[in-house]
Amino acid sequence: MQGPFFLSDKRYLQEMIRLIGTVAAEFPARRFLVREHPEFRIGEEVRMEWEQIPNIEMVTDEKLAEVFARTRVGVAHYSSSLMEGVAHGAVPLVYDPTEGSRYSPDVEAEGLGMIAKTKEELTGGLSRILGNYEDFKQRIEKEQPLWFQATGGETLRNMVGFIKEKMPPVTLKEIYVVDTDTLTRERPVGVSGLLRCKNCEDFLEMCIDSCIDGLDELIAVYHDCTDRTPEILRQKAAQYPDKIRVFEYQPSVYPIDLDEEELEKAKLLPPDSIHTSAGYCNYALSKASYRYAVKIDADQVYFTDRLKHICDAYRSDKKVRFNVAECISYNLYRAYVDSFNRIEMRPFRWLERIALWTHALYASYLEKMIIRYKVPVSMSGINLFRKDREWMVGLGQEHPEPDSKEILPPFNGVRDTFFFEVSEDRIFRYVTETKPDGRHRGVEVMRCPNEILDAGFCWFHLRALMKEHEEGYRQSYRKHPERFIPLGTFVKLSYRNLQQRYKPFVAVRWAEPVFAYFFMTGKGRIPWKKLKEIE
Repeated sequence: MQGPFFLSDKRYLQEMIRLIGTVAAEFPARRFLVREHPEFRIGEEVRMEWEQIPNIEMVTDEKLAEVFARTRVGVAHYSSSLMEGVAHGAVPLVYDPTEGSRYSPDVEAEGLGMIAKTKEELTGGLSRILGNYEDFKQRIEKEQPLWFQATGGETLRNMVGFIKEKMPPVTLKEIYVVDTDTLTRERPVGVSGLLRCKNCEDFLEMCIDSCIDGLDELIAVYHDCTDRTPEILRQKAAQYPDKIRVFEYQPSVYPIDLDEEELEKAKLLPPDSIHTSAGYCNYALSKASYRYAVKIDADQVYFTDRLKHICDAYRSDKKVRFNVAECISYNLYRAYVDSFNRIEMRPFRWLERIALWTHALYASYLEKMIIRYKVPVSMSGINLFRKDREWMVGLGQEHPEPDSKEILPPFNGVRDTFFFEVSEDRIFRYVTETKPDGRHRGVEVMRCPNEILDAGFCWFHLRALMKEHEEGYRQSYRKHPERFIPLGTFVKLSYRNLQQRYKPFVAVRWAEPVFAYFFMTGKGRIPWKKLKEIE
């Protein structure tokens, strides 16, 4: 049995499990040997069910060669195990219910086996192979010298000869460029998380554990890693086999921070380039199985209950009605955000008090908007730094110094990380920008034509604690300790006091009132105790 990777995802794995019992019952005189994938074992319930079927034998602990020595027909999704079976004389029967094109080598076209798309084709193919087994066996024996009966340099020459003769050349672009038409297919209701990884072993396990309960699946794509990131992803996929699928992204990708030469080259890239962060993101998006998706970042530890609450709303189909008070609370929130810079005037101080006081009604309005209209919803987070064993919050830096890490502001993420419905119009696009201090950047963005509603804080952002960046942030602290405050002090302040006493710098000025609103209304519900797990 193949694990839920690449061409064979978890749906097909479950379908194969169901078929084994059904097909074994239709061929009671044949023995069916079942060998599980070592990292994706079947559940105890299925195992007990199969124990009641006399012609099913579990051979998971036997060596593959020993299993094939007892096998006439090897049945699997597209898998290298089928080719190993051919080497041992087992006729391959490919069960491929996907809509994709046939994999190469096409065993049916070669006359070595058969390919089935449905249960009926599978049982029919099995009958045909068993009825004509000697014919298939003779053809396999004829092909074996070309494919398998060689060692050393001869093996390599045979492989190269076969590839040149049988397989058309494939470029990385053909493998990784995303056909947006594939994003239009009907998808089951649920939420896919899109996690891109490059050398992010530091908090990767915590990140996944904190978000996996809320998501229906996590698409994890790693690129150019030299640390334990791929190993950790495989371990987590084994831990959550029904939820996590892991892929490698092989094309080179332009970094976020660009020098002058890279900037000029990046500007010339086509919109569908596989060498940008947008191409990387779109590849992850193309693997999503569910109707809604959201980006997950490996340097963030999520507030599990809060994330799950939002995902549950996207999955919900219950009927909801809005009341007048909820609609008024939304308009008060909008008025507060629009009038934030005038709050010092007496009429607007009253507006602030009323808007903050009616936050529970806004939260109810938001939940109902997700349930009823599946609106896009944005999440934000708290940037954290740790000096020795004390948690700190940065206050931002208007003019970053070129030889130091930029001091992060207290908050991150407004309307750049949001839930969205998967479709051909919702794709990531690559943009380049030059900051006021002269730094060049190339980033992925997703334009959303609809209003994005704000859900508040959903994670701790731990970039400053990653081994790759930690010393740089420590250096920034040593240079400018006045631009950091203890977390305990930060939590006790109102946002107005924070402004007046510490003057935090938030580069995206329109986002500051969003941060202020959720800081004042939500800081009491932030799971600060979770930080003890990180220590």
